[in-house]
Amino acid sequence: MSFDKDGYPSRDTLTEIREYNIIPDGLRGFLSLVFKHWRYPNLISFSEHDLDRCVLKMSTGGWSGNEVIMAEIECNDGFWDINWCQSRKGGHYWFTLPISEMVYWRDVCAGYYVDEIQRS
Repeated sequence: MSFDKDGYPSRDTLTEIREYNIIPDGLRGFLSLVFKHWRYPNLISFSEHDLDRCVLKMSTGGWSGNEVIMAEIECNDGFWDINWCQSRKGGHYWFTLPISEMVYWRDVCAGYYVDEIQRS
């Protein structure tokens, strides 16, 4: 993980998010990079959408570091153009993903949430 002295994602991290190539490097690697730098991982959730898709919901919680990460995600055409579903005022974003990702990421996000609590 790469943060600056004030606890915000570093410029290198933000560049990596923006330039991450989903096709050869994979969706899980991209989401892992994002989730590791997302403050307040309890604001990340998954829900079933249909038989083969799930919805990833992410909220920035008003933290400017998360808002900068989301701006870089939006610049990543490989992820945004394929997976973005909707956004709402207040820093709320929905993405559709393969259903296979839901169970995997629920467990991983729970681990990030535990780590966040332990850092507090």
